[in-house]
Amino acid sequence: MTDMVVEPGNVYPGAILVEINMDGKPGDIGIWDCVFRTGGSAAAMNQASLCTAAGEECKSAWGMVRITRSGSAYLENVWGWNADHGIDPTPGANGVSIQTGRGALIESTKPTFFVGVSMEHCSLYSVHSYNARHLFLGMIQDETPYWQRDNPAPSHWTPNSKYHDPDFSNCAPDDINCRQSFGLHFDRDRDIFSYGSGVWTFQPTQTYDIWIQRSPKNILIFNSNNGGSNGQWTNIISVANGGNVTDAANPGGWSGGLIAAYLPFAS
Repeated sequence: MTDMVVEPGNVYPGAILVEINMDGKPGDIGIWDCVFRTGGSAAAMNQASLCTAAGEECKSAWGMVRITRSGSAYLENVWGWNADHGIDPTPGANGVSIQTGRGALIESTKPTFFVGVSMEHCSLYSVHSYNARHLFLGMIQDETPYWQRDNPAPSHWTPNSKYHDPDFSNCAPDDINCRQSFGLHFDRDRDIFSYGSGVWTFQPTQTYDIWIQRSPKNILIFNSNNGGSNGQWTNIISVANGGNVTDAANPGGWSGGLIAAYLPFAS
Protein backbone atom coordinates (compact mmCIF):
# COMPACT_ATOMS: atom_id res chain seq x y z
CA MET A 1 0.00 0.00 0.00
CA THR A 2 1.53 3.31 -1.03
CA ASP A 3 0.59 6.93 -1.68
CA MET A 4 -2.89 6.74 -0.20
CA VAL A 5 -5.01 8.73 2.24
CA VAL A 6 -7.42 6.94 4.60
CA GLU A 7 -9.95 9.05 6.48
CA PRO A 8 -13.56 8.87 7.75
CA GLY A 9 -16.15 11.16 6.22
CA ASN A 10 -18.25 11.32 9.36
CA VAL A 11 -18.08 10.53 13.09
CA TYR A 12 -17.42 6.79 13.49
CA PRO A 13 -16.22 6.02 17.07
CA GLY A 14 -15.64 2.34 16.22
CA ALA A 15 -13.67 2.87 13.04
CA ILE A 16 -10.13 1.45 12.86
CA LEU A 17 -8.77 3.19 9.80
CA VAL A 18 -6.25 0.46 8.94
CA GLU A 19 -6.00 -3.05 10.45
CA ILE A 20 -3.37 -5.61 9.47
CA ASN A 21 -4.08 -9.26 10.23
CA MET A 22 -1.80 -10.99 7.72
CA ASP A 23 1.90 -11.65 7.73
CA GLY A 24 4.68 -13.00 5.56
CA LYS A 25 8.41 -12.75 5.38
CA PRO A 26 9.74 -9.47 6.81
CA GLY A 27 8.79 -6.75 4.34
CA ASP A 28 6.10 -8.71 2.48
CA ILE A 29 3.35 -6.59 4.05
CA GLY A 30 4.17 -2.90 3.76
CA ILE A 31 2.76 0.61 3.85
CA TRP A 32 4.76 3.51 2.39
CA ASP A 33 4.06 7.22 2.06
CA CYS A 34 0.50 7.19 3.36
CA VAL A 35 -1.66 9.45 5.52
CA PHE A 36 -4.26 8.25 8.00
CA ARG A 37 -6.31 11.31 8.88
CA THR A 38 -9.36 12.33 10.88
CA GLY A 39 -10.79 15.73 10.00
CA GLY A 40 -9.06 18.66 8.39
CA SER A 41 -10.10 18.08 4.77
CA ALA A 42 -13.07 18.59 2.49
CA ALA A 43 -13.78 14.87 2.82
CA ALA A 44 -14.47 15.33 6.54
CA MET A 45 -17.99 16.42 5.59
CA ASN A 46 -20.31 16.40 8.64
CA GLN A 47 -17.48 16.63 11.14
CA ALA A 48 -17.39 20.38 10.53
CA SER A 49 -20.82 20.81 12.13
CA LEU A 50 -20.67 17.92 14.61
CA CYS A 51 -17.22 18.50 16.08
CA THR A 52 -17.19 22.03 17.47
CA ALA A 53 -17.60 21.75 21.26
CA ALA A 54 -14.38 22.17 23.24
CA GLY A 55 -14.29 19.74 26.17
CA GLU A 56 -16.79 17.47 24.41
CA GLU A 57 -14.70 16.68 21.35
CA CYS A 58 -16.51 14.21 19.10
CA LYS A 59 -15.06 10.75 18.53
CA SER A 60 -14.12 10.70 14.89
CA ALA A 61 -12.50 7.23 14.92
CA TRP A 62 -11.40 4.43 17.25
CA GLY A 63 -7.83 4.71 16.04
CA MET A 64 -5.40 5.05 13.17
CA VAL A 65 -3.84 1.61 12.77
CA ARG A 66 -3.88 -1.77 14.50
CA ILE A 67 -1.52 -4.68 13.82
CA THR A 68 -3.03 -7.78 15.39
CA ARG A 69 -1.25 -10.74 16.93
CA SER A 70 -1.45 -12.65 13.65
CA GLY A 71 -0.09 -9.78 11.58
CA SER A 72 3.26 -8.17 10.88
CA ALA A 73 4.20 -5.24 8.68
CA TYR A 74 6.75 -2.69 7.54
CA LEU A 75 5.56 0.94 7.74
CA GLU A 76 7.65 3.81 6.42
CA ASN A 77 6.81 7.51 6.11
CA VAL A 78 3.29 7.13 7.48
CA TRP A 79 1.48 10.01 9.18
CA GLY A 80 -1.50 9.47 11.46
CA TRP A 81 -3.05 12.89 12.03
CA ASN A 82 -5.99 13.90 14.19
CA ALA A 83 -6.48 17.28 12.52
CA ASP A 84 -5.95 20.40 14.60
CA HIS A 85 -6.70 22.73 11.67
CA GLY A 86 -8.19 22.67 8.20
CA ILE A 87 -6.12 22.13 5.06
CA ASP A 88 -8.91 22.70 2.53
CA PRO A 89 -10.88 25.95 2.06
CA THR A 90 -14.22 24.21 2.58
CA PRO A 91 -16.62 23.98 5.56
CA GLY A 92 -15.96 20.27 5.91
CA ALA A 93 -12.34 20.92 6.83
CA ASN A 94 -13.08 23.03 9.88
CA GLY A 95 -14.42 20.65 12.51
CA VAL A 96 -11.67 21.44 14.99
CA SER A 97 -12.97 19.66 18.13
CA ILE A 98 -12.15 16.16 16.93
CA GLN A 99 -10.87 13.11 18.79
CA THR A 100 -9.15 9.97 17.58
CA GLY A 101 -8.99 7.47 20.40
CA ARG A 102 -5.71 5.76 19.60
CA GLY A 103 -2.69 6.07 17.36
CA ALA A 104 -1.05 2.72 16.55
CA LEU A 105 -1.80 -0.49 18.50
CA ILE A 106 0.81 -3.18 17.86
CA GLU A 107 0.13 -6.74 19.07
CA SER A 108 2.28 -8.53 16.50
CA THR A 109 4.66 -11.26 17.64
CA LYS A 110 6.49 -11.40 14.30
CA PRO A 111 9.00 -8.82 13.02
CA THR A 112 7.34 -5.43 12.63
CA PHE A 113 9.04 -2.17 11.64
CA PHE A 114 7.90 1.44 12.06
CA VAL A 115 10.32 3.78 10.27
CA GLY A 116 9.57 7.49 10.11
CA VAL A 117 6.05 7.01 11.47
CA SER A 118 4.17 9.83 13.17
CA MET A 119 0.96 9.72 15.22
CA GLU A 120 -0.43 13.08 16.32
CA HIS A 121 -3.06 14.25 18.83
CA CYS A 122 -4.59 10.86 19.74
CA SER A 123 -6.46 10.67 23.05
CA LEU A 124 -5.03 7.61 24.86
CA TYR A 125 -1.62 7.06 23.24
CA SER A 126 0.38 7.59 20.09
CA VAL A 127 2.06 4.15 19.85
CA HIS A 128 1.10 1.27 22.15
CA SER A 129 2.57 -2.22 21.96
CA TYR A 130 0.95 -5.02 23.94
CA ASN A 131 2.56 -8.45 24.36
CA ALA A 132 4.40 -7.72 21.12
CA ARG A 133 7.65 -9.30 19.99
CA HIS A 134 10.44 -8.24 17.63
CA LEU A 135 9.40 -4.62 17.16
CA PHE A 136 11.67 -1.95 15.65
CA LEU A 137 10.77 1.72 16.00
CA GLY A 138 12.97 4.18 14.12
CA MET A 139 12.54 7.96 14.10
CA ILE A 140 9.08 7.90 15.69
CA GLN A 141 7.38 11.28 16.14
CA ASP A 142 4.19 12.22 17.90
CA GLU A 143 2.32 15.15 19.38
CA THR A 144 -0.06 15.02 22.30
CA PRO A 145 -3.63 16.38 22.04
CA TYR A 146 -3.67 20.17 22.12
CA TRP A 147 -7.06 20.25 23.88
CA GLN A 148 -6.55 17.54 26.52
CA ARG A 149 -6.00 19.74 29.54
CA ASP A 150 -9.67 20.73 29.29
CA ASN A 151 -10.78 17.13 28.76
CA PRO A 152 -8.22 14.91 30.58
CA ALA A 153 -7.62 11.28 29.62
CA PRO A 154 -9.39 9.03 29.01
CA SER A 155 -11.28 12.01 27.55
CA HIS A 156 -14.75 10.39 27.53
CA TRP A 157 -13.44 7.15 25.99
CA THR A 158 -14.16 4.01 28.01
CA PRO A 159 -10.90 2.02 28.29
CA ASN A 160 -11.49 -1.36 26.70
CA SER A 161 -9.48 -4.33 27.99
CA LYS A 162 -10.07 -6.15 24.69
CA TYR A 163 -7.74 -3.62 23.12
CA HIS A 164 -5.47 -3.27 26.17
CA ASP A 165 -6.26 0.40 26.61
CA PRO A 166 -4.46 2.28 29.38
CA ASP A 167 -6.94 3.24 32.09
CA PHE A 168 -4.75 5.93 33.70
CA SER A 169 -5.17 4.29 37.09
CA ASN A 170 -1.57 5.36 37.75
CA CYS A 171 -2.93 8.93 37.97
CA ALA A 172 -4.95 10.57 40.69
CA PRO A 173 -8.45 11.51 39.47
CA ASP A 174 -7.69 15.23 39.57
CA ASP A 175 -4.07 15.07 38.33
CA ILE A 176 -4.38 16.77 34.95
CA ASN A 177 -0.61 16.72 34.32
CA CYS A 178 -0.69 12.92 34.58
CA ARG A 179 -3.91 12.36 32.64
CA GLN A 180 -2.43 13.11 29.26
CA SER A 181 -1.93 10.86 26.27
CA PHE A 182 1.17 8.63 26.37
CA GLY A 183 3.81 9.04 23.67
CA LEU A 184 5.05 5.42 23.67
CA HIS A 185 3.38 2.77 25.84
CA PHE A 186 5.05 -0.65 26.23
CA ASP A 187 3.10 -3.40 28.01
CA ARG A 188 4.23 -7.05 28.48
CA ASP A 189 6.48 -6.88 25.42
CA ARG A 190 9.75 -8.61 24.52
CA ASP A 191 12.61 -7.56 22.24
CA ILE A 192 11.60 -3.97 21.53
CA PHE A 193 14.10 -1.57 19.94
CA SER A 194 13.37 2.14 19.71
CA TYR A 195 15.97 4.29 17.91
CA GLY A 196 15.13 7.97 17.93
CA SER A 197 11.76 9.18 19.18
CA GLY A 198 10.43 12.70 19.55
CA VAL A 199 7.32 13.73 21.48
CA TRP A 200 5.84 17.21 21.57
CA THR A 201 3.44 18.46 24.25
CA PHE A 202 1.10 21.43 24.17
CA GLN A 203 0.56 21.33 27.96
CA PRO A 204 2.33 23.56 30.53
CA THR A 205 3.45 20.39 32.30
CA GLN A 206 3.02 16.73 31.31
CA THR A 207 4.11 13.90 33.60
CA TYR A 208 4.72 10.94 31.28
CA ASP A 209 6.18 10.46 27.82
CA ILE A 210 7.23 6.78 27.59
CA TRP A 211 5.26 4.50 29.93
CA ILE A 212 6.36 0.89 30.57
CA GLN A 213 4.36 -1.61 32.60
CA ARG A 214 3.86 -5.26 33.51
CA SER A 215 7.41 -6.54 33.16
CA PRO A 216 8.37 -6.41 29.50
CA LYS A 217 11.68 -8.05 28.59
CA ASN A 218 14.66 -6.74 26.66
CA ILE A 219 13.76 -3.17 25.75
CA LEU A 220 16.37 -0.86 24.25
CA ILE A 221 15.52 2.83 23.93
CA PHE A 222 18.07 5.06 22.18
CA ASN A 223 17.87 8.83 21.77
CA SER A 224 14.40 9.58 23.09
CA ASN A 225 13.56 13.29 23.11
CA ASN A 226 10.70 15.47 24.16
CA GLY A 227 9.82 19.12 23.85
CA GLY A 228 6.87 21.43 23.92
CA SER A 229 5.13 24.58 22.88
CA ASN A 230 5.40 26.58 26.12
CA GLY A 231 5.38 23.19 27.82
CA GLN A 232 7.62 20.85 29.73
CA TRP A 233 7.85 17.22 30.80
CA THR A 234 8.49 15.60 34.15
CA ASN A 235 9.64 12.16 32.98
CA ILE A 236 11.10 10.89 29.72
CA ILE A 237 10.81 7.20 30.63
CA SER A 238 8.75 5.74 33.48
CA VAL A 239 8.42 2.13 34.58
CA ALA A 240 5.43 1.20 36.70
CA ASN A 241 6.77 0.40 40.18
CA GLY A 242 10.30 0.73 38.81
CA GLY A 243 11.33 4.36 38.74
CA ASN A 244 11.66 7.23 36.32
CA VAL A 245 14.20 8.71 33.95
CA THR A 246 13.51 12.40 34.48
CA ASP A 247 13.65 15.30 32.09
CA ALA A 248 15.49 17.44 34.64
CA ALA A 249 18.34 14.94 34.97
CA ASN A 250 18.73 14.63 31.19
CA PRO A 251 18.69 18.15 29.73
CA GLY A 252 19.13 18.64 26.02
CA GLY A 253 18.75 21.11 23.22
CA TRP A 254 15.14 20.07 22.70
CA SER A 255 13.84 20.43 26.27
CA GLY A 256 15.11 17.03 27.37
CA GLY A 257 16.79 14.06 25.79
CA LEU A 258 18.14 10.67 26.74
CA ILE A 259 20.92 9.18 24.67
CA ALA A 260 20.38 5.54 25.61
CA ALA A 261 18.55 3.42 28.15
CA TYR A 262 18.77 -0.33 28.41
CA LEU A 263 16.29 -1.15 31.12
CA PRO A 264 17.72 -3.87 33.37
CA PHE A 265 14.66 -3.75 35.61
CA ALA A 266 12.56 -4.67 32.59
CA SER A 267 14.80 -7.34 31.11
